[in-house]
Amino acid sequence: MNKLSTGMLIGGLVGVSSVALLNLDKNDLRRVQRKSKSIFNKAENLLMDIKNMI
Repeated sequence: MNKLSTGMLIGGLVGVSSVALLNLDKNDLRRVQRKSKSIFNKAENLLMDIKNMI
């Protein structure tokens, strides 16, 4: 994977996740905030895997 396609992939994921967060109601948003630590850990692992592939 070259840098352009990796950037497009990450940008697309960020765009989709931001639209999904905008469509949540308050209860779902609170649940996501409580689970954000595990989400960030998974995202960090994904980025490290992508970095190792490059």
